[in-house]
This record gives sequence, C-alpha cells and structure tokens, in this order.
Amino acid sequence: MDDGTADGRPVGGTEYSWCRAVEGGTGITVLALLLSRPVSRPLLDSALHQLQSSHPLLRAHLVTAASRHPFFANATPRSEVLRLLSSSDLLLPPPASASAVSVSPFHALLEHEFNQNPWSDGGPTHQVLFATLYEMPEPGRYTLALRLHTAVCDRTSAVAVLKELLALMASSGEGIHGEADGFNRGIDDLIPKQDAWKPFWARGKDLVGYSLNALRTSTLQFKDAASERRSQVARLVLGTDDTQKLLTACRKRGIKLCGALSAAAMVATRASKQWDNDCYETYSVITLIDCRKYLDPPLHDHNIGFYHSAIINTHSIHGGEGLWEVAERCQCSYSTAMTNKKHLKDIGEVNYLILTASGKEHPSER
Repeated sequence: MDDGTADGRPVGGTEYSWCRAVEGGTGITVLALLLSRPVSRPLLDSALHQLQSSHPLLRAHLVTAASRHPFFANATPRSEVLRLLSSSDLLLPPPASASAVSVSPFHALLEHEFNQNPWSDGGPTHQVLFATLYEMPEPGRYTLALRLHTAVCDRTSAVAVLKELLALMASSGEGIHGEADGFNRGIDDLIPKQDAWKPFWARGKDLVGYSLNALRTSTLQFKDAASERRSQVARLVLGTDDTQKLLTACRKRGIKLCGALSAAAMVATRASKQWDNDCYETYSVITLIDCRKYLDPPLHDHNIGFYHSAIINTHSIHGGEGLWEVAERCQCSYSTAMTNKKHLKDIGEVNYLILTASGKEHPSER
C-alpha cells in the first residue's frame, strides 16, 4: 500500500507533530542489540541495506527546509550504512557518589544513543535511520544500535525491524516482508471517513476540554533543574510470580493491564508527595493505541511507520483510594474512549496539543 509517489511525500499531521517534538529531544526511537559473539561488518551492512530496500521509509531523508512543509524524500540505500565506534571513548567511569546508580555499559550506551539528536541542529535534510556498531569493553562483544526518528517508527515498527534484521543476519534475506516502491501514507490519511468525522462544534469543545485539563494536571518537581538536560532510562522489573499474580488479579476484575499500571503510577505519585488524604491531585493518562487494524486499508505489523494514536484521560486522585479502585476508573474511562472511537476522532486535537507543548520550555518537560 502506497500513495502512488515513488519520489516522496509530505509528512502527515501526526508525523509533523513528531518533527516538532524531536527538536526538544522527544521523538527518538532506539533499538540496541547486545551481541554475544563477533559479527562481520559486511554482514551487518548487507542486512541493513536489504532492510532499507524492503522498507523505503527507512532509507528516506527528512527534508525540513524552511521554505516548505517537511516531507520524506526517497533516497538510494547506501552500500555502507554502519558506523563502527569503540565504547571506551563514550562510557563514563562509575559514579563516585554512594547514592548514584551504577549502570551496565550496555545501559549506558542505550542512554548515549537517546541523547544523540541530529534532527535538532536545524539542517535542511537528515536521514531517519542511524546505525552504529559499538565495540564493548568485554572482549568479543559488540552492541548494535539503531537510532530512528519516531515519525517513521512506532513501537510495532520497532519490533518488526528487530525481527526482520535478525532474520536477515541469520538467513541472508529470507522471510522479509517487502513493501511497495512508494511510501506508505500517514495515519491521518488512512482513517475511515465515518470514524474521523465529527461536528465542528464538537471538535472545538474537545480541544478546549483537553487544553483545560492540561492546565489542571499536576507535575513532579525536578530536584535538579539546572543541570544539562539528558534522557535516561528507568526500568521496573517484576519477577515471574509477581507478574502472574498481577495478571490473575486483572483477569479476575476485568481490568486490562494498562489500567492497573496507570493506577499504580498515579497512586505512587500521589503518595510520594506525602499530603493529607483529603488533598486531590489531577493526573493525565496517555494510552497509545496501535491503529493499524482500524485503518482503510488495514495495515500489518510489518508496515513501517508511525500508526499509533493516543487516548488522553484525566483523573483526580486523593490519598484514601486503593489501587484497584483507581484501576477500575482507568479501565472505565479507557473502554468508553475506545467505544466512542476517540483514538480516531480526536487525532487532530491531540496533534495540536503536542505542537503547542513543543513550542514551550519548562524545566520538567522532556
């Protein structure tokens, strides 16, 4: 499925939102593979070349010249895509402070990739994919890092890219789902008309509602807002037994996992402020929805691009509420929004909010 244009196409509304957001550091997708044994550079270059040949959007250049609307320009895959670097020049020594958290070299490289932002330098054109092979401190170990503009790679696309790259490395190109010569259209152009339409007054009402809720939303204060901004990765790991208990409790109550996790985050955030129980805090929950199956025509997981939309729900939490009480509210709000197709009807309003937020500076953002 393509739009009939092999040379390129303008970015869609959702993609344009990411083009604006990435200037401040939000909108960078990173895939990192820790390789347990050496892999030849020609093999990796060949696999990346074939991956870009199968998915034209991954070899595109994002043209952001000020004279026109940003667009994706088709480009010929380069024979050598991969850069080779040594991690020893990038990794910092272990933190001297006892309270500081020490991370593995692989974790540190992942964060390093997140903080490399070629799309913020104001240049007229950029690649959408950067590939780097890092030589790790341990002998014979390497990390392959792919850094992509989020406008061309959502979570589903990232999983597809990972699977196809591993298949290419293992079987010399067998099993690849090739796409058409042109670029897939953006999500905004593929939403069925009956699902995208709503009255003008309703659109205005929703936009005002989203804006007012954004003003009511509470934030977490940064203890150090003066240091240089950088992205870091936080990981929460549940053991097998705890994971099974959580899933069983969700099934018993008819609550999706996203509702339980959203509730846990809000309850924990509210508790961290150590206020009286009768004090309310307002939080917004943003749930990303993979819309591929709702589009016209429907897309598959191997259709590369950004085809997620967002559902935004706002909740007021006080100190006396329990986890499952809040989770039920999250589940109810989420189900109602999906039934009313808010993930399709409100995509324009959500894009407007992202554009508005991207134009403002705040110490706690990004």
